[in-house]
Amino acid sequence: MKPLNTTAIKGKYGLIIRKSYRGTDGAEVMLIQTESKMDEEATIESMTGSP
Repeated sequence: MKPLNTTAIKGKYGLIIRKSYRGTDGAEVMLIQTESKMDEEATIESMTGSP
């Protein structure tokens, strides 16, 4: 897999890191890592970008 880009932003619940890769077949994959001290609602909110 070839790394494409990495972004890190300070979100409402802490640091959010996004990293994109491109596979040998051309498909792109994005990995998202957030701080783990969030409840279920906060996790869904951080993933969907809801206020």
